[in-house]
Amino acid sequence: MAQEIYRRKKPGEGDEAPGPTDKPGLELPPHPLGKIPPPPPPLPVAAGTSGLDESRAEGTPAAVPPPAAPTSTPVPTTTAAPTSGASTVLTSTPLTDEAWRVRLEELVETVSVSDGKFTHRFRCANPWERMRAATLAEKEEGTVRWIDETLQPGDVFYDIGANIGIYALMAAARVEDRGTVYAFEPHAANVMALLGNVAENSLGSRVKVIATPLADVEGFAEFHYQRPEGGSSMSQLGERRDATEQPFEPCFSEWKFGATVDRLIERGAIHPPTVVKIDVDGNELKVLQGMRQLLTGASAPRSVQVEIHHRGKAEILALMAECGYQVIDRHYTAMGKQLIAAGRDPESIACLAVFGRESVVTPGN
Repeated sequence: MAQEIYRRKKPGEGDEAPGPTDKPGLELPPHPLGKIPPPPPPLPVAAGTSGLDESRAEGTPAAVPPPAAPTSTPVPTTTAAPTSGASTVLTSTPLTDEAWRVRLEELVETVSVSDGKFTHRFRCANPWERMRAATLAEKEEGTVRWIDETLQPGDVFYDIGANIGIYALMAAARVEDRGTVYAFEPHAANVMALLGNVAENSLGSRVKVIATPLADVEGFAEFHYQRPEGGSSMSQLGERRDATEQPFEPCFSEWKFGATVDRLIERGAIHPPTVVKIDVDGNELKVLQGMRQLLTGASAPRSVQVEIHHRGKAEILALMAECGYQVIDRHYTAMGKQLIAAGRDPESIACLAVFGRESVVTPGN
């Protein structure tokens, strides 16, 4: 599926001919504030000195230059703890709020990506986030097709394991203003990126971000971060092994309160879904066990896509069958397709299974 990516032109760049990532008429304008002013030069220090008055008696405070005339933006100062009778005055760079905003924007690249019908904007603060945005249409082509063919205006979509919001934004474009997307994501950096992307696309009224991890029972558990960056994956709730059963040493661990879908619905915190996507890197079974009441009730979703790994595969298929669901489609990620083409057994590779109330299995791609 074709996609187009456009980047923001940085201040100071020339008007050279468009490159492979530029497109005339779609280039974002330079920031209205222009270039960031250079920081002021450091205070002069006499040659051969450290900048401190070393001739005074020990314990006597160093002479501090008189303060500069007040400006419209106060310059905060901090005095370091004395060491051997000396003290040092540290002065922060006097940047205005506007200049700070310009500098921060230089660290974030905003890209626009098409899913074939709608264009979505992503604020990418690191290569992981940019990779996810750039591969939107290719990484899980079957998921893109399933969202496009399944969602209708007015639907309620659960994106469980939303990461930075790739599929949440796609779903929001299709459910329109009458619909709602609940984006569940417990990874702190991913949550911040997700919130930024929702705001970048002006979808705050449709997309509800929930940073609570979903589980089979309610209660506190350790959430182990495999990587701290936004756009990363494989972090685990209550486990120190990833979806491929490989143990890992977390870079951080955080106590989080895990909730179940059934209890959130019972409390009226969220509306029952019509379509559900679950991709939580090996904890899919626990999430499904925490929504059994939904799956067997009158408000059961018409379509559920679950990423199935080796862990819990048989149990997931059995649980969904007990709840009246059958696999009606199956597809693989781009990496999974490459492994199958190289001769790997498809049954040994994680797949994305689509469950419905029908019993006919259609070929996957």
